[in-house]
Amino acid sequence: MVASVDPSWPVPGATTLAVLAGVSAAGFALAAAVRVLDGDHQRGVGHLLAVCGWLLLLVGEAVESEAATVGGVAVVLAAGAYLMWLGLD
Repeated sequence: MVASVDPSWPVPGATTLAVLAGVSAAGFALAAAVRVLDGDHQRGVGHLLAVCGWLLLLVGEAVESEAATVGGVAVVLAAGAYLMWLGLD
């Protein structure tokens, strides 16, 4: 994915990756809340892990820290692997 600093889309002054991370964090937070309220705590934990990863990626993009961005990507991939493992189990 290529991050863009074009101020005309989608949010002035924010990279595309930062906006994607924020939207994904919000979506996974909603999914985590629904899963936990439904009683599916394992998938809720997976979604919360994804939220943490997306937020770390967002912070990495906001402060231009390559280490935080890479860490966020790693956590998001780990959360995805965990959720896929739960789906196969």
